Amino acid sequence: MKNVVFTPTLSSCNLPKNNFWGLGDQLKGLMFTYDLCRQHHIDFYVDFRSHPIGKFTQPQSHPFESEIIENKIPFIMGEDVEDFILNHDGLICFLTNGIPHQQINPSESCKEFCKQALRPINKLLNRVEEISAKYNRLKIFHLRFGDKECFDNKPQSKEKYLYYINKYKNELKQCNFLMSDSLNFKKLANQTTGIDFLPHKPQHLGSSSLDHSSIFNDFLDFFLLTKASFIFSITSEGHCSSFSLVPAKIFDIQYRCKTDWKYHRI
Repeated sequence: MKNVVFTPTLSSCNLPKNNFWGLGDQLKGLMFTYDLCRQHHIDFYVDFRSHPIGKFTQPQSHPFESEIIENKIPFIMGEDVEDFILNHDGLICFLTNGIPHQQINPSESCKEFCKQALRPINKLLNRVEEISAKYNRLKIFHLRFGDKECFDNKPQSKEKYLYYINKYKNELKQCNFLMSDSLNFKKLANQTTGIDFLPHKPQHLGSSSLDHSSIFNDFLDFFLLTKASFIFSITSEGHCSSFSLVPAKIFDIQYRCKTDWKYHRI
């Protein structure tokens, strides 16, 4: 008898330091694992208690809570998950970042499971509804620069910010709300175009220097994405940002992603 408990954590027992995987990656892994278990008729549960997600979502329980050992949760690469599950019996706990972004296609059952698992706490829900109610249709422009500014607190060049503002000025006009992993970019884009934004500096939940006192704002961004009618996402990486892609997949939000390599890893 197998029971799989997907267990997000910031510190896996088989990695030398904090998990690099952010919120989107871990939820991508959740969706992948859920549908894999469903395919093999294996009972699936999720346990957020070892991750900040658990502090900002409604509490939920499962039959194996007392058996979860926080410092014994391994990270499994996506391509190895199926063998890992099939070659183990009993209670199987782990996390993964799942499959490549372009392969994400969750089942309807998976979407409903995620919607139930990702119900925000009342304080967060109230703030999300307060902000989203200002817009007839919330249309979000999301720019993922990469990890340099988010991790190292080093501003990019103004030239780089203006490149994205000028090249994607039509998309900025089509949207009414801006998200980015760069607070400096958000401020400049607001000054240039007038687009709305929240004046907080986002974090990456895989960072070893995570400021837990301000995590609320990161989850505020995430849950605002779930209220959008349209998301336009740009990234300087080679793939779409999981942070915006995951809510779009779960909540069937119109989503357009573009990779722009001009400033890749610069």
